[in-house]
Parts: sequence; structure tokens; C-alpha cells
Amino acid sequence: MNHVSPTYTTTQQDKFRPVYVSSLVFDGKTYRGEVAGSKKEAEQLVARIAIESLLGSDSGILLQIINSKSKAHNGRNTINGHSSKMINTQRPGFKC
Repeated sequence: MNHVSPTYTTTQQDKFRPVYVSSLVFDGKTYRGEVAGSKKEAEQLVARIAIESLLGSDSGILLQIINSKSKAHNGRNTINGHSSKMINTQRPGFKC
């Protein structure tokens, strides 16, 4: 499963006060966000719009992405089928 990462475009709407609007292209579709007070907020707003749109559609693309990320995350936490959590086995005062 290979999806291209979303591409954000953020523009400052007014030169005298910081007002930003972002758009994002994902899976060939363009989403336009709302006016925000910072670039970060504008990108978060358009991401939310895209996610809500994908959740409302029956394309299944969001579920595929979540499942692929979940498998990748679970794979990083196991080594040969065992949990890879590290346990501190050093005794106080002992140096390697």
C-alpha cells in the first residue's frame, strides 16, 4: 500500500495582519481550509476538512492508511515476535 503524502500550500491573505489559508492535495483531490491566525493552524484546519471528507466517503482510503500505519507501528515494537521494550538492568552505581 503506497500513498503519496499530502501536499500543503499556505498563503498569507493580508500583509498587514497574519491571516493564512491552506489548501491540500491528497489522492488527486484538493481541499481548501478556513482562515486562520497562523500557518500551523491553517494547515491543521485543512487537514481536518480532508479527514472529515475521507471519513464521510466510502472510498476506504483512510481505513487503508490507518491499517498500514498500525502494522508499521506494531512491527517496530516487536523483534522476532517478542516485545522490544527495554528493561533497565543496571544496578545503581554500576557503569558500563
